Amino acid sequence: MSKLHIFTLTWNGSEKIQKLYDSLIPNLNGIDYEWHIKDNGSVDDTDDIVSKFVGNINYIKYPNNYFNDFDMLII
Repeated sequence: MSKLHIFTLTWNGSEKIQKLYDSLIPNLNGIDYEWHIKDNGSVDDTDDIVSKFVGNINYIKYPNNYFNDFDMLII
């Protein structure tokens, strides 16, 4: 069976990432998935919000917004 990989880039988008979580996770019931969230140095409360997420979530925190790729992910 295949696994669904979801890739999301965020920067100071705490409200948007929360809305995405609220709509995405309920629709993944019964699906083998991994959600990769790459944060490009947010200074809002994105860290606090994502730390409360439940599910197969890989949160990658970068210190700045200079690197915009997923080359650091090993799938």
